[in-house]
Amino acid sequence: MKCNVSVSAGIHIDNASHDELNVLMENCKEACKKLVLQILD
Repeated sequence: MKCNVSVSAGIHIDNASHDELNVLMENCKEACKKLVLQILD
């Protein structure tokens, strides 16, 4: 995109396990990738 981009978000899961947090992080990364592809398309 050739510009600086900043995103801030908050997500809370009560008593999340380590595995649940890992799934959340992977889903966030995938959503960001899809957003960038949509913007650049």
